[in-house]
Amino acid sequence: MKLSLRLPLLSISILTLAILLCCGLLLITTGDTLVGSAMESAEAELRILQSAVHAELERVPSIGSAAAQRSLLLYTFRLCADVSRSDTRFMLTDGDKVLYNDSPADPRPPLPADGLAEGAVAVALLDGRRYVVAGQQLYMGGGTLHAYLVRDITEIYEGIYALGRRFALIALITIAVSAAALILILRRALLPLRDLQRSAAALAEGEYKRRISVRGKDEISELGTRFNRMADAIEGHIATLEETAENRKLLLSALTHELKTPMTAIIGYSELLLRVKLSAARRGEALAYIHSECSRLERLSQKMMRLVALSGGESADILPQPLRKLMEAVEQSLREIAEQSGIALHFEYDREAVLPMDCDLMNSLLVNLFDNAHKAGATQIEISADAAHIAVTDNGIGIPADKLPLITQPFYTGDGGGSGIGLALCERIAQAHGAILTIESSEGVGTRVEFALNVH
Repeated sequence: MKLSLRLPLLSISILTLAILLCCGLLLITTGDTLVGSAMESAEAELRILQSAVHAELERVPSIGSAAAQRSLLLYTFRLCADVSRSDTRFMLTDGDKVLYNDSPADPRPPLPADGLAEGAVAVALLDGRRYVVAGQQLYMGGGTLHAYLVRDITEIYEGIYALGRRFALIALITIAVSAAALILILRRALLPLRDLQRSAAALAEGEYKRRISVRGKDEISELGTRFNRMADAIEGHIATLEETAENRKLLLSALTHELKTPMTAIIGYSELLLRVKLSAARRGEALAYIHSECSRLERLSQKMMRLVALSGGESADILPQPLRKLMEAVEQSLREIAEQSGIALHFEYDREAVLPMDCDLMNSLLVNLFDNAHKAGATQIEISADAAHIAVTDNGIGIPADKLPLITQPFYTGDGGGSGIGLALCERIAQAHGAILTIESSEGVGTRVEFALNVH
């Protein structure tokens, strides 16, 4: 059963039970009060009758015979009974003998025979009607008589029954009105849950921009706020995953395109070596070309894998490292290439400085910047560094101003050839270090690329 149905039914059931219980307790209390009052009134009236009889007897001079005393008692009892309430009847007995009786029913069976000395009272159903009956002993000389009072209280019970019917009608109306109000209130209160349900279903189907409106400051509103935060996080993660997947797709597509040309050349030269007898010089030339292209493919694949890893959110292993250690490793890698290419390579750095960095990534960054400068026709390259900055400056052909915003995009080559991965990888490395990569270039003058750590 749905919560939107179960909750109203449970609330209405509890409300109905509470209203019926209240009405029942009120009816029982009212009935007990009315009947109790009638019983107390009957007892009091019987005691008053007894006192009146004794008072009248005491006023009369003593009569010698018992028969005369009994006649006087009977006369006095009848006289006092005649002036009582119209709905009250009496009975006077001497043992089993009835001396006086104007009662419509015998009041003796409901009362205990041995409890009349102190007086007794009870409610009895006699001949289909409700009566309150009371009994009391009367002492006269050496004898004992029993006086009984009978009062019809059927109207009290009928009034209680009528009151019960009114309570039932009031309870029914109250339950109906309250149930309708509860249903409306609960439906309104559960609207955010239905909205939340629809939004969750939409989110599961890929509608990551779906949100719910939050009103109020109750628990449901708090749940809606948390749901919206969750949806924001999911949307952000999905966007990141989609961007990563798109970047990898683009990178792999571009890599496939980049591999076509060297692979075609390698296959062509290898078939030439296999099928055609070439001179030693031509064979050497073919093998040298194959070796050169294979080396380039290796470098390209390494750059690609590193770029894909950084684009996918892989974290760098950044620890405080001596700057001297990095510079010595870079110099060892580049010195021979620079000499063979006729490039004047100069290093200027603080030998005591310590930088938070991943040495392998920083090595890749500086090697890529050197490679870009080499391709730009530089004959002089300077690598300088201190505790917060690393810069590579060259005297190459420079970069046009309109191309500067594009050169860090993967596979953008401009007119300089190459794979177009180097500067994109450098920017990813800078981002992994929380650093900023800035490029300043003038055509015909040269380029300066600076890696600046955010040091506070």
